[in-house]
Amino acid sequence: MKNMLWKTLIVGLSLAVSAAFAQTTPPAPTKETPPKNTMSKGTGDASFDELDSNNDGFLTKDEVLGNPAIAQNFSRIDKNGDGKISPEEWKEFGHKK
Repeated sequence: MKNMLWKTLIVGLSLAVSAAFAQTTPPAPTKETPPKNTMSKGTGDASFDELDSNNDGFLTKDEVLGNPAIAQNFSRIDKNGDGKISPEEWKEFGHKK
């Protein structure tokens, strides 16, 4: 009787461990991320589109940090003060230069 209990316990544990190791994680997505700016709203202005790293059609302070001239003039370019530069604000600033 004691032997039977041990055998049952060992078989049960073996099955439980096997089931745990049989669990697999789903494979990682194989679809490649499209190249930068392929999902962009595409302003037609290459310099604006290049800076628009999240492709939302606007420039934020974080997106222009790598360009000191734009970063320093951010509040002047952002005419409506909404914290982002629209393509229209960008073009207006560019025409003044």
